[in-house]
Amino acid sequence: MIPKNNKVDNIIVLCDRWMSAELQWAIKSYRNEINNNALIVEILLINRESEFSPERNYVKLSGFSEQILRFVAERGSSRLLEHVEHLDKMYNVPPPEGAKGPQTADNVVQIPASPKSRWRGVRVFISSTFRDMHTERDILVRGVFPELRRRAASHCLYLQEVELRWGVTEEESDRAAQLCLSEVCRSQMMVAILGERYGLVPPKPVLPDLPQHRWLASAPADLSITEMEIRQFEALYPDTAQQRMMCYFRDPNINKSVPVAWRSDFVAESKEAESKMASLKERIRQSEVKVTENYSCEWGGVVDGKPYLKNLEDFGKALLEDLWMAVVKQFVEEDEEAEASLDVMEQEVHQGALQRQFFGRAKLLTAAGEMVEQSQTKGGLLVVEGGPGEGKTVFMAALADSLRTGVNSRKNFTCDVISYSTAASQSARSVENLLRCLVQGLKKMKDTEEESPLPHSYRDLLSEFASNLSDLKKKKPLVLLVDGADLVQDDRGQLSSEWIPQQLPQGVCLVVSITTKAALLQTLAKKRGTVLFSLGQLTMPDRKEIVRKGLDSFGKKLSDSAFNNQLQTLISKKGAASPLYLHLACEDLRNFSSFDKLTEGLQYLPQSLGALVLYSLERLCSQHRCMLGLHWALAALTVSPSGLRERDFYSLLNTCNDLSSQDGKVTWQEVLHLSRKPKGRVPMANFTLIVQSLQSLIGPSHCYDTDDLLALTNPEVRKAFEDFFLQKDKYKTRAHLVLAAHLWALADSQGSDSFLHCEADSVLHLPASLIQSDQLEALHSLLSNYYFLYANVRRGLMHHLLETYSLYDGKHKSAPSLHYEGRLQDCRSFLQRHGRLLSSWPALFVQQALNEPSYSSAHTWAQGLMGKGGARVVEWQNNDRKIHHETSELVSTFSSEPTCVVVSPDAELMVVGTGKGTLHFIHTQTGQEVKSLVSSCDGISSCVFLLDGRLATTSFDGRIEIWDIGNGCRTALIEGHTNVITASALTADRKHLATVSLDFMLKVWSSTKGKEVAALPSSSPLNCVTFDPKGHLLAAGCWDGNVIMWNWLQNETLTSLCGHQSSVRSLSFSPSSSSSMLCSGSISGEVRVWSVPTSTCVGCFQAHSGAAEVLTFLDEGSMLLSAGSDHMLQLWSGGLGRSVASLKSDKCEQEPPLKKMKSASSQPAALCVAVNGDFAAVGYHGDGIKLFSLESGERIWDSGSLDVSVLCLLWVVLDTEQTQPGLLLSGGSDKRVRVWKRKLTEEGLLEGLEMVSMFGVMGGILAFTQNSTTLATSSESFPIALWKLSNRTFDWSDFEPYDILRGHIGGVTCLAFSPDGGQLLSGGKDQALMVWDVSSSPAVLSKSLPHSHKDWITGCVWTPDCVISTSNDGRLCLWDLQAGQCLREISWKNPLTSVCCLGRYVMAGCSEGALHVWNWETSTEICHIAAHKQHIHHCSLLPNTDENKEINPEEMTVLTASDDGTVRLWKPLQVEHISTFQGHSGAICGVVPKEGHPEFLTVSEDCSLRCWKWTAESPPCQRGPVSAVCFSQRGDLIFAGYESGFLEVWQHNTVVGHKQASDSPIKAICFMPDGQFAVSYLTPVVDVWKLVWNQQHSTASLLKVTTHTVKDLVVRLHYCTILIGVSEIGSIFDVTKSGSDLWKHKISRLENSVRFLGMTRNDEKSMWLVGEQDGGIQVGFFFAMGPQYSFCQSLGTMDLFTEEEEKKGCQITAGTLDKDLVVCGDIKGNMWFNQTSEGSSWSSRTPAHSDKISVLKLTDCSIISASYDRTVKLWDRNTKKQVGMFVCGGPVLHLELNPVKPTEMVCGDGQGKLYFLSWKE
Repeated sequence: MIPKNNKVDNIIVLCDRWMSAELQWAIKSYRNEINNNALIVEILLINRESEFSPERNYVKLSGFSEQILRFVAERGSSRLLEHVEHLDKMYNVPPPEGAKGPQTADNVVQIPASPKSRWRGVRVFISSTFRDMHTERDILVRGVFPELRRRAASHCLYLQEVELRWGVTEEESDRAAQLCLSEVCRSQMMVAILGERYGLVPPKPVLPDLPQHRWLASAPADLSITEMEIRQFEALYPDTAQQRMMCYFRDPNINKSVPVAWRSDFVAESKEAESKMASLKERIRQSEVKVTENYSCEWGGVVDGKPYLKNLEDFGKALLEDLWMAVVKQFVEEDEEAEASLDVMEQEVHQGALQRQFFGRAKLLTAAGEMVEQSQTKGGLLVVEGGPGEGKTVFMAALADSLRTGVNSRKNFTCDVISYSTAASQSARSVENLLRCLVQGLKKMKDTEEESPLPHSYRDLLSEFASNLSDLKKKKPLVLLVDGADLVQDDRGQLSSEWIPQQLPQGVCLVVSITTKAALLQTLAKKRGTVLFSLGQLTMPDRKEIVRKGLDSFGKKLSDSAFNNQLQTLISKKGAASPLYLHLACEDLRNFSSFDKLTEGLQYLPQSLGALVLYSLERLCSQHRCMLGLHWALAALTVSPSGLRERDFYSLLNTCNDLSSQDGKVTWQEVLHLSRKPKGRVPMANFTLIVQSLQSLIGPSHCYDTDDLLALTNPEVRKAFEDFFLQKDKYKTRAHLVLAAHLWALADSQGSDSFLHCEADSVLHLPASLIQSDQLEALHSLLSNYYFLYANVRRGLMHHLLETYSLYDGKHKSAPSLHYEGRLQDCRSFLQRHGRLLSSWPALFVQQALNEPSYSSAHTWAQGLMGKGGARVVEWQNNDRKIHHETSELVSTFSSEPTCVVVSPDAELMVVGTGKGTLHFIHTQTGQEVKSLVSSCDGISSCVFLLDGRLATTSFDGRIEIWDIGNGCRTALIEGHTNVITASALTADRKHLATVSLDFMLKVWSSTKGKEVAALPSSSPLNCVTFDPKGHLLAAGCWDGNVIMWNWLQNETLTSLCGHQSSVRSLSFSPSSSSSMLCSGSISGEVRVWSVPTSTCVGCFQAHSGAAEVLTFLDEGSMLLSAGSDHMLQLWSGGLGRSVASLKSDKCEQEPPLKKMKSASSQPAALCVAVNGDFAAVGYHGDGIKLFSLESGERIWDSGSLDVSVLCLLWVVLDTEQTQPGLLLSGGSDKRVRVWKRKLTEEGLLEGLEMVSMFGVMGGILAFTQNSTTLATSSESFPIALWKLSNRTFDWSDFEPYDILRGHIGGVTCLAFSPDGGQLLSGGKDQALMVWDVSSSPAVLSKSLPHSHKDWITGCVWTPDCVISTSNDGRLCLWDLQAGQCLREISWKNPLTSVCCLGRYVMAGCSEGALHVWNWETSTEICHIAAHKQHIHHCSLLPNTDENKEINPEEMTVLTASDDGTVRLWKPLQVEHISTFQGHSGAICGVVPKEGHPEFLTVSEDCSLRCWKWTAESPPCQRGPVSAVCFSQRGDLIFAGYESGFLEVWQHNTVVGHKQASDSPIKAICFMPDGQFAVSYLTPVVDVWKLVWNQQHSTASLLKVTTHTVKDLVVRLHYCTILIGVSEIGSIFDVTKSGSDLWKHKISRLENSVRFLGMTRNDEKSMWLVGEQDGGIQVGFFFAMGPQYSFCQSLGTMDLFTEEEEKKGCQITAGTLDKDLVVCGDIKGNMWFNQTSEGSSWSSRTPAHSDKISVLKLTDCSIISASYDRTVKLWDRNTKKQVGMFVCGGPVLHLELNPVKPTEMVCGDGQGKLYFLSWKE
C-alpha cells in the first residue's frame, strides 16, 4: 500500500463505526517494519464517545469536521508528539515523585569499557624512625611500591610513597618537622613502622594557623617527629583514619641478636623514650587502626655503614597485600556518586583554603556584593575580570564567603551560595565535574528526602542543571560563583561555556571570573544584562594589608616607622600592584631575609614580577647547586605544555641528575633507559624543599589534589622561566629530549613497547616532544606501533593522533629519509579507514586489526594477541574491499536523527544538528568529532554559519540561537517564530539570515545585530527558503504547492510560482544563471525548473519516489543534486538540456585527433541534418553524407568517395499521400543538387541510400525548404528557385525551376515557408529579409526589410504571430511583417548561426557551440546549453511523426550539427540524469557541498553523516538492501536475496552464482532437499530454483524448476518435509498446494492477530515459532508429516504470561527461543528474557542497542542480537553480559547461523552488504 522507501508520517483513517481487522493489521505491519513513529488518526464519522488509546502516536476521534482535518494536517506529526514528550525538559518541569527515568541509548553498556581518562595520585606517607628502619624503608621503596604501582595502573591510580627519611640522616632531619607535617597533610594513606626507638624529639614546630594544624596547640610537649606525623594524620582524617592507616610493630626480640656496637640504634633512647613509645603503641591499638604485631626479622649485618636486617620477606608481602586491599577499598571500588561527592569535598576544602588567604580589597568586595544584590533581582550575570596574577581565584572565594555570611554587606544582604573553582584540581576544569557539583548543590537546597542519582551523560547533566535551577523554591537569593569560567573544557579539551544559562530565574545571580584577554569575556560582555566588574590594580591600603597579614601568619612583620618604613619600600615597588608579586615577595622575605639585613634586602628586591622570579630562580639553583640535574629538570618543566605533577618532576630530577654526571653528548636511548631505571634517587626531603620553593615561585596551585601540578600558568612567570632556562635553542631541544624520554617511560614503563595502562597525558604530549627534540626516528617507531595507536584510541585521542601524522609529514619532508616507511603508512591507513568506528567503539581496535587482510601488518600484530583472554573477537571472513566497493564514506554516526549539516567558511569543521538539540562539530580532515554543544531549545531544524565564525541554529519551538563556537558559548536566544522553524538561508555575504516557519511567516534577520529587518506573512505554512545569488530575492516554498518570490529589500512581492500540486519541500537558485533559474522540489518527488523573470515553469521531472527533501547545485551550477525521502541521491545536469543521443562518424570514435594547430579540426565538420523517421542524414564539410540510426546513434551508410561539402539536406515529400519522405536532396559545394532514394534490404530494412539523379545549379546551394507543392532552393548566386513537386513520375534529369525570385543582392542563406504555405521568407548575406507571395503565379515580393541586421542573416523561422531571424551580428529579431517593424530583439555576445521554433520557445545555435532557448514572447532566456565546444552550423526540431498528437514543448527534441564533427540530439527543456547514489537507509534531510572538492556531505534519518565523491559517471550497479539470507543444510552454501530482485549464491566466501530472479524485491529464501531452494518475492509467487554446477564445481547456474502462485505475499519460508510459507497476514500454509484442498494444508486462525518474529528448526519434521500478539509473546510448535498429510491442526501455541503494563511497552520487533530460553527485543533496542526452567516470569527490559533490534539468535553458549544501530552483539547465554560485537556498514536487517557451525553466521545490511562472521566460544 505504501512504498517502503517513502516514509509516511501521518496515516488518517476515515471509517463509519470501526476499522476492519485487515486494515488494522496492515497499519500495524507498516509501523513495525517502516515507521514506528507514524501518527495514526482514526476518525469515526458517526459521533460516539471517543476512546482512549494508551498507545503512543495513536489518536481516536469521533465526528467529522474541517477543523479536525486541519488540526491533523498542521499539527499531526510524530515530531509534535516528541515535542510534547520533551516539554518537561524544555521548560524544566521536574518529574513526578516516584517516576522512573527513561532508559536511553546512553545507558547501553558497551564492551569492554574504555579506560578512565582521569588518573588520580594516591600519596602514602611512610612514618618510621631514622636509624633502625633502613631495611624496612628499602623494601618499601624498592619492592612494595613498584608492585603497587603496577597493580594500580589498570585502575588509573598512581601510588607515590612519601618517604622523607630515605637518604637523609637523623642530624639532617632536625629541620624537617615542619616539612614532614606539611607532607602528611598532602597524603591520603599512612604506613607507620615502629620498633623500640621513640625517635628524634624536635622543638615544637612553627606552623601556619590552619585548621589541619590546630591539634598541635593542645598536644603534649616533647613529641617525636614520628608521633607528630601519626597524630597529624589522625587529625586530618578523624573519621576514616582506621581505613587509611596501618601500623607494623617489629618484634622486640630482634634486639637480642643485634651486636652491641649497633644495639643503640635499635633500643629505646631512654626510659622516658621507652615509656612514650609504649604509650604511642597502646594508643594506636585502641584507635582500631590495623596493627600487625611482632613481625619477625634477623640481624643482617652492616651495609654501606648502615645496620641492615634480613628475613623481612613475610613483612614485605603482608604490607603489600594490606596496603593494596586498603587502596582497592578506598579508591578502586568508589562508585560514581562517591566520586561526585569527592568533587564537592574537593571544592569545599579548596574554597576554605582560599578564603583564609584573602586580605585587602574590602571595599571592592563590598561593591561586588552590591552588584550581585542588584543583579539577582531580575536574574543576572556578573563577570569578574582581571589579568593573570591579579587574585581572581582568591577574590571569588572571598566573595562567596561574604555573600553567604553578609559580613561585608552594608544592608546585611545574605544569600545561598554554590561556589566552584577550576583551580581546585586537575580535573576541576571538566564541564561535567562543574555541572555535577552545581547539580548536587542545588539538590541539597531542596526539601525532598529522596535523592535521585546523578545523570551519566553531559547532555542529561545540563538538562538536570537547568531543571533544578528553574524549579528551585528559593527562600532567599541564590548566587552561583564559578571561578575560571574561560578555562572550563569538555571531554575533548575544547572550551565549553554553553552551560551558562541564557536566561536566569529571578532571584538567581551567576558570577563568573574570566581572564581579561579571554575571548569569552568579549562574547559575554555583548549579552544583554551582563554586568562587568574589573578587579584592577591593588590600592595602597590593600597592599599594606596583604603584606601585613601575609607575614603575620608566620609571626613576622615589616617596620612602618617614619625613619625606616620597610613596608612602604615594598608596596611602592612597580610589581606590587599585583597580589602575586606581593605573595612572592613575602615568601622571599620570610624564608631568606634576616632582620639585620631586611632593609637592604627590600631595597635590592626586583621591581617587576618577572625580575623577581628570575632573582628567585637564580637563588634556588644556587642553593641546590650540588643537585646537578636541577637546572635541566626545571628546563623540562618550562617546556612542558600543561605542567608536571610532583611525581613526574621527581622522576625527571632523578633522570637529569644521572645525565648530568655523564660526560659528553647523550643519546636518545641512554636518556630513555635512565628515565625508566634511574641510577640514583634524590632524597624525598630535599625534593620536597625544592617543590615548596617552586610553588612559592609559580604561585600556589590551590589544588585540593594531593599530587599537585607544577604549572607555569602566569604568562610573566613563564617568560621568566624561559629567559632563565632556555636561553639557547640547544637548551630547548635538550629539555624536550628529557621530557620526551620521561613521557615515553611513563607511557611504557616496562620498556615492552606495549603502552598498557598508560596515562592519557603521556601519550598525548609524547609526539610533540619528540618533534621538538628532533627525534624523528623515535617518532617514526612510535607511529608505526599498533600498541601506541591502540593506547591513543582507547583514550579518545584519535583526532590528535591523525594530526600527529600530518605533523610528521611536514618534518619528514625536510629530514633524511627513514627506513620502513611502509609500516608507518600501514598504521596511518588503518586509522583512516577505521577512525569513525574506533572513535565510537575503541575496544574494537584489535578486532578491526585482525580483520585486515592476512598479509597486512595490522593482522599480524592482532594475531599475536589472540588467545590472551578478554572479549570474543568476531572475525570477518569475506573482508575483500574489492568486493565491497564503497560509493560513499561513513564519516560519523549519531545517537539521534540529524536534521541538518553545514561546513564552516574555512572548511575546517562540519557541523551536524540533531532533532534532540545536539550540535556535533567534526573535523573535516580527520573525520573526528572535536566538540559538541547542546541547545536549550526543542531540537535543531537548521543551522548556518554567520560572520566571524558564529553559528546560527533554528529550532522546532520557533527560537533562534547564536553560538560562539570557539568558546562553546550561546551568545543570543531569539524568539523568532511562534511555531516550528522549518528552514533558514543566508545571503552570500553572510550578513542576513532568512527563516520560515509553520506560523505562516517569512522573516529576515540581521546576522550581526540579531534583529528582525523584514517580514512577510503568507497564506500557507512555509517549508523552505533560499536567497538568490545576489541576495535581493527570497524564494519560499509553501504547503499549498506555491513558491513565494519576494524582493525583501524593497518589500515587494513578485508573482508566485504555481505548478506543484503538493507541498514544496526544497528550493535552490542556480549560481550560474544570475538568479534567473530556480529549482523547486515537492513532497511528491517532482522537481520543477523555473524562469524567475517570467515566473514560468520551463522544466519538470520526477526526481524521487518520495519527497524531494534537498536541492543543491554543484560545480558552480553545472550539476544539480537532489536528495529524497526515498533514501536516494540523484545527480542531474545543472540546467535544462538533456542529451538524448550523439551521432558521430567513425573517425570521431576510432581515430584520435592528430596534433594540429588549435584552429584546425581533426574531423570533418557536420554542416546540416535531415531526419526521416528513425534515421538521420548528416552532411559534412568535404566528406559527403552519412546516414545514422537515431535509436543506436550508429552509422549505417556513407556516401563513400563523395568528397564535396554538403551545405544543406532535405527529405522531400512529393505528394500528401506519402507516409514518409522517399527522396533526399543534397546541395553540395560543387554547385550540384543530388537526389537520393532509400535502399532497402530483403527484409525491408533501410540499408543505405543510392543516388538517382544529379543536376547543376548556379552557385553552391545554401538552403532547401518545401511546402506541399513547391520546393524552394537558394544559392550563393542570389536568386531563389521554385520547383514543382506535384508530379511523382517526372524525370529528375530534366527537372527545371518554374520560377526565379530575384531581389537579394547577396547569397540567400535561409528559407522558410509560412505555416499555410502561401508565403516564403528569405534571408541573406545582404542583411535583408524578404517575404514572397508564392500563392500567385508568378510569385511576387510582398515585403522587403532591408538592413534587418548588421551582418549576414543566418536563419529565419515563422511563428503564429511574427517571424524571427538570427544573424552573425548576435541578434535575434522578432518582426511584424505587416508593419515592417522589429517588435523586439534579443542580443548575444557571439554570432547566432541557426534558429528553429516551437510555440513560444525559440532555439538558436551559436558560434561558440552553445544552444540557447528563449521565450520569444517575453524575450527572456530559458536556458543556455553547452551543446558543443565548437561552432554550431545547424539546429532544427526533430519532426513530429504522429500528426494526431501535438508536441509538448517539454518533450521536443532539437538536433545540432557542429564543427566538432558530431550531431547531438537534445531535449532542451528537460534536465539530464547523470547518476544515482545509494548508501543511506533513511530519508536524507541535509546536503552540503565541500567547496573546492568534488565531494558533498549528507545526513539522514538513519543517524549517519556520509561523504560522497561525485563524478559524471554512474556508480556501479547497486542491488539495494539485503532482503533475505539462508544457509544450506550442510552449511557450505549461502543464498542471499536483495530488494532489487537479485539473487546470489556464495561458497567459501566467494560468489559462485547469481541471477536477476525478479523485478520485485526478494522476501524470503529457504533451502530444500536435492540442492533446490525456494524464493518468495513482494509478489504472490514462490519460485523453486536449483543449482547446476560446472565441471570444476567452481561456479553454478541458477535454473528455475517451478513457480508456485500463492494467494498472499510470503514473508517467511521453512522446509520441514514440505515447503511451508508464512504470509504477511500470519497464515501458515503449504506453498505447493492450491485450489479447493488448500484449506487442509493451511492454518488460518492466527491471521491478522499474531505477527511472527522468528522460526527455529527443531528437527526435519518440526519447528518452533515465536510471535507477538497485542504486546504479549506467543510460542508455537509446528510439525508436518509430509505432503500427503493435512496439517491444519498441526500447530500448538501458548501464551507466555506477560504483565498488562509490560504489554504497553515498546513494540516487540524480534524474538527467538532455544530449549528453555526465550529472548525478545524491541524497537528501542531493549532486550529481555524468559527462562522457562526458572518459572515463567520475564526479566526487565534492558538497553542492549541504541536502535531497533531486528534479529535474535541463540546458540548453546551465546545470544546474538542484530540491530538497526549497525551492530551485531554477542552475549553470554548464562550471565547475559556482552562479550563481543561487530559493526556493519548499515542497519543489520537479516542474520542467520550456520546450522553445522553455530559460531559462524552471515548477516546482511541496508547497504546491500553481506558479512560472513565467525568467533570462538
